[in-house]
Amino acid sequence: MSSESNKEYSVNWKNHMSHVRKAFDHLLSSSELTDVTLCCEGKKIGAHKMLLSACSAYFRDTFKDVPCQHPVIILYGVEYGVLSDILHFIYNGEVSVDTSKLDSFLKTAQLLQISGLTDGTHDRVSSDNEQVADASVVDEIEEETYTQPVARETIYDILAKNIIASSGN
Repeated sequence: MSSESNKEYSVNWKNHMSHVRKAFDHLLSSSELTDVTLCCEGKKIGAHKMLLSACSAYFRDTFKDVPCQHPVIILYGVEYGVLSDILHFIYNGEVSVDTSKLDSFLKTAQLLQISGLTDGTHDRVSSDNEQVADASVVDEIEEETYTQPVARETIYDILAKNIIASSGN
């Protein structure tokens, strides 16, 4: 047996992250291959359970608790523009948020348990002048009454109603 058979080669795709980022952005903007629909303020956004689950404990737990091929999740009390910004953050790893929407963006990210915005690890929130603050700034935002996105019980109720309506056809 020759020593050649024991060698391994490292194969590296130098532009992998750039390619993946562009592919994710295309999937979001084109709504191709979506397998979940998020609704708020009467508007819909198609998304991908795998990406949402990878970046949100809330979505991961919801998808595990409600195994459905293409769930429709209604997020009460969430602004459409804020949800869109959060999805851009999930799909691209960064997003520009208008100063007037930053508070709502961070509160919604906290409710949805978005990794990189609420876990206080090495991720950062930065302004135009490049002052950087820990993402744990979310914890410092004053708690106020804020409608929780959708309680899991509500999702079950919605799914049950849809199943009953579908079986009646």
